[in-house]
Amino acid sequence: MMHRIKMIFVIIFIVSCARSVEPTVENINKIFASKDFTFEFNSHTGDKKSLSFRNDYLVYKNDKPTYCREISYDEVLLINDYIQKIVILKY
Repeated sequence: MMHRIKMIFVIIFIVSCARSVEPTVENINKIFASKDFTFEFNSHTGDKKSLSFRNDYLVYKNDKPTYCREISYDEVLLINDYIQKIVILKY
C-alpha cells in the first residue's frame, strides 16, 4: 500500500513540473503575465542555455557560472521589445 502511494506521488510530481502549451497569442500572454517563465536554447552540440524570468529577476544560465543581477526599467523595456520582435517574426 505504501509503495502504491509513493508511486502516485511521484507521478503527480512529474506531471506537474513542466508543461508545454500551443504557441497561441493567448497562451503566450498568460505565460508573460505569470512573470515566471524560462526560454531554453538547445544547440546541436548539446549545449544548453536558458533565460529565466522569476519574480522580477532575470537569470541567464549556461555551462559557465550563472550570474544574477538587478536590471533597470529601461533594460526591461529593451528585453520586452526584443522578445516581441521574436514572437512577431515567428508567428
